Amino acid sequence: MASKSTWRDFERLVAVIEAEAAPRGATVRSPDRIRDRVTGRMREVDASIRFLAGTTEILVTIECRRRNRRADDTWVEQLATKKQKIGAAKTIAVSSRGFTASAKASAEHHGIELRTLSEIEPKDVGNWFLPHGVVHLFRKVNKLRCLVRLEGRDDYLEVRDPMKPCFVHDLVVVPFPAVAFLNFIEMKEPKRFWSVPLDGTITRLDFDLDAMAPDLIPVPLGVAAPERCRLTLQLAGDTGAVRRIRLSADISYEVASFESEQGRHHLYQAPSGMVAQHSRFTGEVFGFPVTFDHQLVRSGAPSASVEFPSGLRLPSSWFGVGSDTLEVLARIRRQAPTTVACGLCSRRTPMAPRSVVPEYLFPENAVIPKEPLLCSTCAEKVAVWDDYGRIALSAFPENLPTAENAYISVERVDYDRLRLWLLSLLWRMSIASGPTWGNVILTGEADRLTTLLAENNPGGPAEYPVGCVVPIFDGQRLDFLLQPDSVEVAGGRLVRAILGGVLFMFSPTAVAKEDQLEPFHVRPGLPWLVPVIDWKRIDFLKHWIDSNFIMRREAEDAGAKEDA
Repeated sequence: MASKSTWRDFERLVAVIEAEAAPRGATVRSPDRIRDRVTGRMREVDASIRFLAGTTEILVTIECRRRNRRADDTWVEQLATKKQKIGAAKTIAVSSRGFTASAKASAEHHGIELRTLSEIEPKDVGNWFLPHGVVHLFRKVNKLRCLVRLEGRDDYLEVRDPMKPCFVHDLVVVPFPAVAFLNFIEMKEPKRFWSVPLDGTITRLDFDLDAMAPDLIPVPLGVAAPERCRLTLQLAGDTGAVRRIRLSADISYEVASFESEQGRHHLYQAPSGMVAQHSRFTGEVFGFPVTFDHQLVRSGAPSASVEFPSGLRLPSSWFGVGSDTLEVLARIRRQAPTTVACGLCSRRTPMAPRSVVPEYLFPENAVIPKEPLLCSTCAEKVAVWDDYGRIALSAFPENLPTAENAYISVERVDYDRLRLWLLSLLWRMSIASGPTWGNVILTGEADRLTTLLAENNPGGPAEYPVGCVVPIFDGQRLDFLLQPDSVEVAGGRLVRAILGGVLFMFSPTAVAKEDQLEPFHVRPGLPWLVPVIDWKRIDFLKHWIDSNFIMRREAEDAGAKEDA
């Protein structure tokens, strides 16, 4: 006999298959307890299905047997007695090995439905509805903003809670939230979302909707759309007919893709033939282990659902991969987020490749190296610091003085956000594995720096002192990037990086004395002082430019000799 865990898995699988085949609105429980009408005691069944036929509730029970031999008529007779005593309209008996001839005869006599659930090798599902694989798409919505203009008003009101069911429409049975409009738009115009990459990249989308349009809410095929429908907003203090809707949201996708060899496939049969084909895959979505079930019921359409660890089961947006679309699966796999540990929170989750440092620090048309370093939650946290960094750098003018000891003085800086941004640049470069960042090594200081960032703690100005210098050429800022390096100086080690034409200088030392700080180091309560220096006075920069100039000249001379 199979182990208890395997036995229970068999029961659950049968319940899932039967639930997909059950009438719409049916309730499936596995296991279930039903009162015996004769003894009054509670009897357990492996699964039950309840649904309404008119005003009458119909009870169907499911009993499973997973053994190494075919089920016999003794078990069928026991089920017939149990069916009668608990008042079930129908009982379905499921065996993993089939039924004997006498069991089939008894089942026909007592009105017991027979099913056999058998596992099929992936190589034998070539003519199934998932011959080569399947792809699931999960849309993630952040920072959704909804503005509505009511009839008789020129201004727009903001619906602050996009999950609050505050919209009412003639075609929708219950009130629904603002986020539902994204689903309506996708059903009506799926191409509106095609600009969002499948690699987890966040894309900002904006929509301007005519709330009075007849096709605002899509209707099923074959159903005539009304000429005019009424959409109303029902919020405390703001109620009325809606004229226009403006939506904006950060949209990204998480992809779960599988080849048929990665799944377990089952054939669900009655004595008369196939009842359903079933395929099951396991994977991760948003860092959670999930189960994907796909099914084709006889004379029906394929369906799919996803079950989360909490037991919540939802329909899933998916498509099967055929022999002519295998490249689609390969392309999505190349873009799919990598499941690794987040560098900041350590949670293992699918992570999309993102630019190590913000893209605005790269020259125009530069090839930007991307790596999966942060989960989506931590990436959003760091993005707030990057936004502030962009604001801080916008204070640097393009035309700058060339006088000795010139400074840019940035007033009223937010010390916490500026320091967190600067420290995060050092930290991200240190954990990145690409060749661009290979010289940034923190060794023993890395843990402390990670802790500061995880706790939103900027630390004191003498803890990892940071500052910037702006190199200029003929009074102009230069937009270029130079691979970071790490050098030993009198006060310890120094990490230097030129990003976006700005020289960032980091002291990767956990604690330094405050009397060792330079004027350009970021400090609380003081303006941010940024020295402006001619590039020829920055020794390592002059050496780098001179070296590259010499190498370029040598290459040009060698090419000229070959041409001659």
